[in-house]
Amino acid sequence: DAVHTAHFSIGSGTKLAMEDAIALATALEQQADIESALNEYELERKLVVEIFQNAAQVSQAYFETIKRYLGLEPLPFTFQLLTRSGRISYDDLRLRDPRFGDTIDRWFAQKAAKSRFSLAPPPMFTPFELRDLTLTNRIVLSPGTQEACVQNGMPNDESMAHIKNCYLSGAGLVMTGTMAVSVEGRITPDCMGMYDANHVSEWAKIVQTVHDETPAKIAIQLGHAGRRGATRSRSEGLDRPLRQGSWQIISASPLPYTPQSQVPREMNRSDMEHVCHDFVRAANMAQEAGFDLLQLNFAHGYLLASFLSPLTNLRCDEYGGNLVKRMRFPLEVFDAVRAIWPEHKPISVAIS
Repeated sequence: DAVHTAHFSIGSGTKLAMEDAIALATALEQQADIESALNEYELERKLVVEIFQNAAQVSQAYFETIKRYLGLEPLPFTFQLLTRSGRISYDDLRLRDPRFGDTIDRWFAQKAAKSRFSLAPPPMFTPFELRDLTLTNRIVLSPGTQEACVQNGMPNDESMAHIKNCYLSGAGLVMTGTMAVSVEGRITPDCMGMYDANHVSEWAKIVQTVHDETPAKIAIQLGHAGRRGATRSRSEGLDRPLRQGSWQIISASPLPYTPQSQVPREMNRSDMEHVCHDFVRAANMAQEAGFDLLQLNFAHGYLLASFLSPLTNLRCDEYGGNLVKRMRFPLEVFDAVRAIWPEHKPISVAIS
């Protein structure tokens, strides 16, 4: 048991020790020498032990932060306790105790729908409220492409077909791919954008179609490519710089995304103000087009993400250093967008 400890809260120390003993005895019996037996023993047991240790760490973190759960009602508190380590999932719990699973589903559905159920739907199919926005279910689908467009960032028939597949599937929320907030903020020349009046009119038609044909809502994700910009179509490979027609790219620090990537220029204060203005303009356009929810992309190594990581933000000014400083510019963008985005409409951030 002392060879590889696991936090006592998952109660598996003795179990692991007994399984280790069996595995070691078997290896010694089957292998010709001790070294081979120990190698075989380690190969068999290492992954198993690491899985339990990971679960134990999650369980330990739960108990170390248990104060955050003490205000829960008894049913959700019990559910959180039983599923805390990840070894028991929602589906596992239903298999082990269907009655408790049904009770949890009814409680959850009644809270979400504000009505009583004798036979409750699974949590995924219950309504979800965000400010004044109500989704009919908790399924979110995205077309998963940013390049289905013609020139100048305009959506075309292909992009409309992708979105149509999403909203006709029954999803409660349809999310666009990342839309560039400026010409310079594109990933590739074929990326969709929200920086031109023509974009507004075209997307207004799409949004209206979604609203007319289904109860689904539609969200827009806005982003700036940063150091991942000015690349070729992804059909030619990921993050490959343009051979011609490139443009100057910017980032938190002058670090290329890959060894083959263009070296970005480190942003100055003027650049930050310009980018912030682009996000605000795009958000205003998104509101004019009728989108129900707005999401800002702080992920995937794009511009705002480059400020968050100490690996990509090497600045020595007020926008680099500790986490508070690294978050400063992304939060400035968020605050500026939130200030003009309607109060009754939700806004979110993608961070992974």
